[in-house]
Amino acid sequence: MNFVEGEIQKLRPREEFLVSHIQVTFCANQAGHLLWLNAAWVAKTGHPIINSVGRHCEEFVHADDVSAWTRLFAEAVDGDSSSQGEVRIRASDGRWLWMVVTMRHELAGGAAGDEPGVSGIMVDVSEQRATQRENSELLLAVNAALDGIARTTSEGIYTHLNRAHLTMFGYESESELLGKTWRAIYTESEAARIEAEVFPILISKGCWSGTATAMRRDGSTFPEDLSLTLLPGGGIICICRDATERVQALNAWQQSEARWQLAAASIQEGLWDFDVQTGVLHLSPRWMELLGLASHELAIGTDVLLTHFCRRIHLDDIEGLKLAVRELLAGASDRFDLEVRLKPSVGSYRWLQARGRALFDSAGVATRIVGSVADIAARKAQEELAARNFARERELVELKSHFIAMASHELRTPVATISLSVELLEKHGAKMSESRAETTMAHMRGAASQLRSIVANLLILGESDDGKLSCNPAPLDLRQALLDLASDAAQVDEGKHPIEVLVIPPELQVVLDAQLVRSILLNLASNACKYSPPGALVTLRGEICGNELVLQVSDRGIGIPHEDQGRLFSHFFRASNATEAEGSGLGLVIVKRCCEAHGATVTCESMVGQGTTFTVRFPYFS
Repeated sequence: MNFVEGEIQKLRPREEFLVSHIQVTFCANQAGHLLWLNAAWVAKTGHPIINSVGRHCEEFVHADDVSAWTRLFAEAVDGDSSSQGEVRIRASDGRWLWMVVTMRHELAGGAAGDEPGVSGIMVDVSEQRATQRENSELLLAVNAALDGIARTTSEGIYTHLNRAHLTMFGYESESELLGKTWRAIYTESEAARIEAEVFPILISKGCWSGTATAMRRDGSTFPEDLSLTLLPGGGIICICRDATERVQALNAWQQSEARWQLAAASIQEGLWDFDVQTGVLHLSPRWMELLGLASHELAIGTDVLLTHFCRRIHLDDIEGLKLAVRELLAGASDRFDLEVRLKPSVGSYRWLQARGRALFDSAGVATRIVGSVADIAARKAQEELAARNFARERELVELKSHFIAMASHELRTPVATISLSVELLEKHGAKMSESRAETTMAHMRGAASQLRSIVANLLILGESDDGKLSCNPAPLDLRQALLDLASDAAQVDEGKHPIEVLVIPPELQVVLDAQLVRSILLNLASNACKYSPPGALVTLRGEICGNELVLQVSDRGIGIPHEDQGRLFSHFFRASNATEAEGSGLGLVIVKRCCEAHGATVTCESMVGQGTTFTVRFPYFS
């Protein structure tokens, strides 16, 4: 076992993520010049091996990481054990890839003979680092939000609360509410009202926003603006705000114009007051800020409402707002609460919570409409994120259901064949002729081979979905590998089609992952037999073309319609002319996943009624 294999074996029990992403192995001499690289170097970095060997390792290392690389290299050369660290490696397109590098000192063999050097492996962890950074930034944003944000389980138990939420309700530490339900911050009567009035809407629509009366730790209560979003698993995201200032401000507007001006100057929401009889409209500074207006641009009169407000509302929202205002003026309603999109003077549309209320005289005629608007862009973004997550969760559930149904259907046929063959041998084996017994055994062998193929495909698909499908190239006699594969395909096919193997040159030796190549070609060969008439020739061909190893599977079958060829590698997709033959719709998905893991590409050429050729191209360097 060489150093690289040994390091992989040591990593497996403790670093599953790293093992699943190990790609690059290399050797360098003691001076730091590269002597050997595997094919994964090309797949990961895009640098051709022929242009990389002979160059100094540090040419590919980020300038800020050269000192770290030098230290690791020196530790490997001078020490008895391996050294490990993280550095950035430059890809051919200019990207920097974060790599976990493990090196140790050993003799670096090659054409020039053995000499002191270093062998090592590089593991790409760029995606892991990016994900960790995004999660950290998101958590920081939530904890820094001015609004209270909390998350509960489907049973209503708190699992997370940000600092604003704790402060709003008079708590010092998150631990004081974790493990308790949301009912701890409401009176019994208010909690009962929320369960009776709010939860049915939340369950039906997936979200709800409105007001509630909340309770602080000391027992005092306060008005609360509340937004709830239902999570796919049944939990809830809660975004809340102390509405005391808003409620007090609204009360102040009804009592005194002066008090209204004072409240308008101190509150963060945009406030407006429209006198229906005089047509005078007052907008608070915050309202003007949301519109993108300066004070000298603000004229008094109804034209302000029409010019600077209505025309800025999104076309999909304007009719709902006009209807709400008409109902207020007609006395059909005394208030409205809408979510609308507003386009300021500069920038794109932003989401606002628009609330309004009409004041009536003794004759029941509306005299004033007062209200507020609040910027809810952050809340809408969180709701949209929750909606996308819910849609993704539902898609995964549907995919899993389809997958289970497909797997059970695919397994049924070979299991039934084996069961029937065993029953025939048990009951009539003693009386069977030798040829009849051999035919029955052949059926069993074919069904068993089919079962092994199905299970292998399911395992590959599962590993790929989990990000654990690895590529482990090793020397391979290509002609013998294709002959063995043709024999397995013939067993599953029960000898209905001749399978020809062509390798140019016949003694061609390659370095490939035998298991991935077997999965690729066995799926393609099985499809070639399945969709060809009995006796039609199927060909497996392998040859070197330039810097590529090209493997082809050709048939003279029914062909694939041109309009279907763009979707061949999609989950559960089957060509429109393939309804007569059974299939899972996953074979070509597995082919593509295996090709990607090996740094290979797969293409298809087909004509209806004339046959199909699938071509797989692997990077190859002699």
